[in-house]
Amino acid sequence: MPDPMTDGQSHSTIIPTIGPTETWQIAVALSRLSDYTTRPDECYFAINSGFSDFDSSGAVNFAVSGRNYYLYRGAVKDLSSIADSPASDAYASEKMSGWQLPVPALVWPADRAWFVARDLDSHFATIAAATSAVDAVLDDTRIDAVADSHQDQKLNYYWT
Repeated sequence: MPDPMTDGQSHSTIIPTIGPTETWQIAVALSRLSDYTTRPDECYFAINSGFSDFDSSGAVNFAVSGRNYYLYRGAVKDLSSIADSPASDAYASEKMSGWQLPVPALVWPADRAWFVARDLDSHFATIAAATSAVDAVLDDTRIDAVADSHQDQKLNYYWT
């Protein structure tokens, strides 16, 4: 989904574009970030509990900022392997990869070398990592990634 063009733009007036799935785009970012952790085989994936189409039995439930999540543990490649397929095959590659969960809202390796956060109500994810890891994601032309800072002023837009 494109960014808002004006301050205060209603979410309902943004025309979505057809493109790769969110899961595929997160997988691409994780495929780049996997080189910047000493623990790629131990990664945590937090799935928003609002999804009802997956088996959450056995998962730890926790809350952050009023949102409930189910916590899963696996390897970065469990999700990043989806990026091995072209974006045009994203839906098929998600089904074939063995990834059985919705797109995660939070992802981090055991060594906490980086952190990926994606909110359900917005159309972007943000990454906290060393500059070299962020640069690796920015350099990947398969996804639309831009440098960001908590000091940058953001456009506000609203759900209507």
